[in-house]
Amino acid sequence: MKKFYVSRLIAAFLIFISHSSFSADESDLIRVSDSRIWQTLIHSWNGNPQIPSKQFLLSYQEFSPLSELKKTLNLIYEEPKKAYCRFPARTTFLKRALKLVVEDFSPSDCDERFSKYIDHVPFDRLELVFASEVFSSSSSMMGHIFLKTSGKNYRNVPVSHSLAYFTEITTLNPITLIAESLVTGMPGFFTVRPFEKDRHQYVDIEERNLWQFTLSAEAESIELIRLHLWELKDTDLVYYFQSFNCATLTLELLALIKPDVLDERRLFVSPLDVVKAARDTGLINTTNVIAADKWLRYVLDDQLSSTEKQQVDDAIADRGIVASLSPLQKQYFSLIDERAEVVLQGNFVFDLSKYKHPAKTPQDSVFSVGLSSSDGQVALISRFLAAGHSLSSDNRQYLHESELVMGNIVVETSFEDAETKLREFALYSVRTLPPSTQIDPSWSGELYLGYRPSFDSSLSSRSQGELSFGFGKTLSFHKDLRIFSLVGGGLGSDFNDTNLFGSIKVGVIADLILDSKFVSELEWASHKLADSPGYISSQSSISWFPAQDNAVAIHYSVTKNELMSKNEIGLTYSLHF
Repeated sequence: MKKFYVSRLIAAFLIFISHSSFSADESDLIRVSDSRIWQTLIHSWNGNPQIPSKQFLLSYQEFSPLSELKKTLNLIYEEPKKAYCRFPARTTFLKRALKLVVEDFSPSDCDERFSKYIDHVPFDRLELVFASEVFSSSSSMMGHIFLKTSGKNYRNVPVSHSLAYFTEITTLNPITLIAESLVTGMPGFFTVRPFEKDRHQYVDIEERNLWQFTLSAEAESIELIRLHLWELKDTDLVYYFQSFNCATLTLELLALIKPDVLDERRLFVSPLDVVKAARDTGLINTTNVIAADKWLRYVLDDQLSSTEKQQVDDAIADRGIVASLSPLQKQYFSLIDERAEVVLQGNFVFDLSKYKHPAKTPQDSVFSVGLSSSDGQVALISRFLAAGHSLSSDNRQYLHESELVMGNIVVETSFEDAETKLREFALYSVRTLPPSTQIDPSWSGELYLGYRPSFDSSLSSRSQGELSFGFGKTLSFHKDLRIFSLVGGGLGSDFNDTNLFGSIKVGVIADLILDSKFVSELEWASHKLADSPGYISSQSSISWFPAQDNAVAIHYSVTKNELMSKNEIGLTYSLHF
């Protein structure tokens, strides 16, 4: 009994000392509450909570980083075990940052699930994983980013787990999807599951590459991430496409290792931005790629000449000549013939990590400014793209040519009368042009939802709302030359008239020398406007990419109908940020 009272007295004394320290040095509390580690642990950005949940924030009613810090300290002083079991990462960080003298606890002192998590999910090694983009999924059009942890569990068995944040698309209505993802938010889920399940889903089923970047991190920082993930387990998360997505949360987790990665946080954070931030801040040690067969076929198709590919085709018919193929040809042979059982000899290595790298793509947001001249009328054209890339962008680091536009605003200001008007507002537009081959007979397609110009019978430009689509094929005649064709139609409306229309498009895309690109597209459109029987429009551009995030382009277009024609030429500078 005496020992019991002595231990209670010591505990009370320690709490008294801690409270005295807390009230005596307010400046230390302000310093810690302003630190990036603390603000990351509570997911505060620009003073606002990104997880406004009562389960996660003690200062939910009147949130501020300092208020949350004080309430967390009060919980630590008054109920140290409860504080650790509920917020183990916060408690661990504050004990170090403020040199708190409080009783130590471990996961075994808490909920059985906490101990099970620690035993089954080792954090000996941490990797950043990027799953390449896929345009068939609304939530993965820009790829997916997550963390992977590896090590030996409590049974000394090597295991790997994915640590991923995502949402589920529950509607096919594009208007509803946009409203939910941008305004109301969608339910977010943070999962910890065996990495093999994700590898199988991404690589084998969806045929996407997995880029694995081993991270340089101190054991103390990795442990902080491990404990912080436990803090998110029972939290109601809300997924916003533009502000709190898989990339946002992953970037903030990396900030627990190196806070400077938050300097790379921009208007919109995409999975590619996280890869670039990790690279630019020196977090990446090594790179490894788990390549899907489809991607490997594209890679090898680019590397082999027509003669070498013909030799592979001959080997499929006559297996006696397989032995004479080069290692690269044998690899290609094994990918295109399901019956092939080729064992590569020697030390042949193809470094996929340097072939097409996600960190080499331009930034996703774009501001453009340029001049346009049509029929003697000169105008200033300003453009802002919230996220995505266009067909004329530098797309060499993507698997194939594509266009993804989300939130594209184009404004035209006339030099003659200083009139400014909205030329285009693309809410959502996607175009994917995978080359169709005998091995992979892929379809090309496009979808547009927004407000953009069409031409009436006198070829006067007039914008209207549009929902359109198209399907077709793309052929690759060389790794730098592709031709595509799309047949489709849609619905156009200016609120007075609504009409159905059809269109046929044929285009060519060529990557040129000196980091330049040529794109030309011919379109026949019928009844896009109620008073327009139809017209043919040809649009061409030559773009030059002097740096990864800069582009200069010359545009030229000709539009014709049965009575007249109209020309337009322009010069544009684009900055990706």
